[in-house]
Amino acid sequence: MVSLAFNIGGSAFGKSTLLQKLNELLTLDWRQRNDSRAKVKLAIEDLLDTELPRAYTPELYQQKCTRVFAHVYAAYAQRGGSVQVSGVAGRDTARIDAESGMFLFDLTDRSGQTMRVQFAGAPPGNFDEAESVVVVGNLHDGVFEARKILVKCPSKYQAK
Repeated sequence: MVSLAFNIGGSAFGKSTLLQKLNELLTLDWRQRNDSRAKVKLAIEDLLDTELPRAYTPELYQQKCTRVFAHVYAAYAQRGGSVQVSGVAGRDTARIDAESGMFLFDLTDRSGQTMRVQFAGAPPGNFDEAESVVVVGNLHDGVFEARKILVKCPSKYQAK
């Protein structure tokens, strides 16, 4: 994942705030969907509106917003680049394919989009207890080819 920090007007800002917001908005196909691109652009505009000095003219503010959006658009989910997708795994869809030996399951991301995931390895030991799953890899022919699977399990310290 690309780290974002911006130096606009001589001061660096927005790294963690923008990354937190982008992690919510950057679904696998965000670049192809008008509504997703608009949400990313609005998040950038909101952040810059609160962080930029008021001395910036509306034209300069718009120029800065455009430059930051162009950077995010170019840096995230480039063709052949690695993508990180988080969501809920369909445990009832998880299986080892007998022919290929691949671990297969469906993953539903935050936007409600479901995709097939394949992984050339054994499922993580705690996959069945996972609250959410993060897969890192690439999308090829409609199937997400994961290089890594991370699971978030309920804390044993949470009240039951």
